[in-house]
Amino acid sequence: MQLFKHGMIAALLLVVLYAFWGEDRAPSSGKIVVKYAIWGGVSEEAAWHALEDAFEKRHPDIDLVIQLVPAQYEHKMLAMLAARTAPDLVNLPIADFASKGVWHPIDDYLAQGDSLELSYLFDGMLSLGRWKGVQYDIPPAIGPQVLYYNKDFFRKAGLEDPNDLAPGGEWTWDRFVESAKALTVRNADDPQRTDRWGFVYYPVIETYIFIQGPQPCADDYSECYYDQPEVFGAIQNVADLMLGDEPVGPPPELDGQLGSWQAFKRGYAAMFISGPWQVARLDEMEWEYDIAPPPLNPGGRTATLGGFAMGIWKHSKVKDEAHKWQRFLATREARSIWGSLGFDIPATHWHRDHIEEWADTSMIPEHFHLFYDLIPGILKPPVASRPFLPKRAADALTTAWEAVRAGRRTAEDAFTEANAKVNLVIARGY
Repeated sequence: MQLFKHGMIAALLLVVLYAFWGEDRAPSSGKIVVKYAIWGGVSEEAAWHALEDAFEKRHPDIDLVIQLVPAQYEHKMLAMLAARTAPDLVNLPIADFASKGVWHPIDDYLAQGDSLELSYLFDGMLSLGRWKGVQYDIPPAIGPQVLYYNKDFFRKAGLEDPNDLAPGGEWTWDRFVESAKALTVRNADDPQRTDRWGFVYYPVIETYIFIQGPQPCADDYSECYYDQPEVFGAIQNVADLMLGDEPVGPPPELDGQLGSWQAFKRGYAAMFISGPWQVARLDEMEWEYDIAPPPLNPGGRTATLGGFAMGIWKHSKVKDEAHKWQRFLATREARSIWGSLGFDIPATHWHRDHIEEWADTSMIPEHFHLFYDLIPGILKPPVASRPFLPKRAADALTTAWEAVRAGRRTAEDAFTEANAKVNLVIARGY
């Protein structure tokens, strides 16, 4: 079976095999070595080393080797999997890689192990690491998508605070659009230039479909509905904010210049939608900001980015020990170490009820608890704003959205065509 068809694998393989583990500390003599590769850079390094130390105190017979991969993570893992030199645990899209038999199922481990730590997880969390009824991962964190908004800009524009509107159901998509228009500031000398955008688009289009009410795919992702008027209509609503004579969001060609959270932090955008990992990035922002529920229409709900799983490579020779690391990451101790950095929300009841004991309260916004308030609605199927679809299907949707956002096609045309491709991929099997 051919798992991967990437033309760059051979070249990458030479680089990966030469340097991938070279920077890791040497394994201790007599210990079982478990290798784990994860994307990340300098900002995450301290947390990973803290997690590594805590894990090895619990399991002194294991030498954990963590490799942070700052760029082209998936390509490097593909190369190593193809060469059968992969680390013992890898993070990859669950739909594609579970269906290709890359990972070792962990249902037996869960049945035999202590269930106390798992009982702290929110109901439904395990479904994020399950594919076709088989468990491959224990997802320990979740990323609810919320609205980040500049409170100073809202006050100056005379707008009501989204957190005052949301409880009464008044923070809707239409109210969001009105606010974005009021918050957009054109240059006084050149009306064709924009000094501040009402919002900046981020992260994926499914987030905006969910909050407007439609459901783009079946609960089990057995089929998708992007060709339905309510779905492509929601997509067109988003594109229209960045099109026309007076757009309130920057066009795609400015993405590289402005960024998303970067534009928000620098005052070039008044709102954007994203997850909890932005809290650390927005520390020491010049203006006062807060988070609020995303603009929800009746029937709408927020979502989480999903689709990746940390699985045990099926050819690993230390599967039992690898699962201990997998399970450790779901513990209260591990989640507190990671969550304190402002990247993810630990998905346990204890962390929800004791925010002040693990979060950096000098950094978090006033309504930080909203991340937890929104979780119950998120974990109702389908759970992810980037669907658990094979890469070929996801790529077709991405291509369609890029054309619509740039104004080259309507959402109806682009997504009717893309939906046919997506459902054909699903029908043929993963």
